[in-house]
Amino acid sequence: YYGLGWDKVDNGSYFKNGGLQGMYCSMGHDASCVDYVILFNGGHDEIAHEANRRVTELIRATRRWPSDNFFK
Repeated sequence: YYGLGWDKVDNGSYFKNGGLQGMYCSMGHDASCVDYVILFNGGHDEIAHEANRRVTELIRATRRWPSDNFFK
């Protein structure tokens, strides 16, 4: 379903995309508490949706994430 401005909300995951001429972005939150952002310099909906699909597949396939915090 759609909620709180997100394009898709489903079982703890949510996703939003958008852009302007010459740029496109996609961001989301996976049910496993992984947040991601994909930025494009150009492109269109089909490319962004395919990239988002592939990134979420990779997130779900990852069994172990690094424990280091590089943003301290």
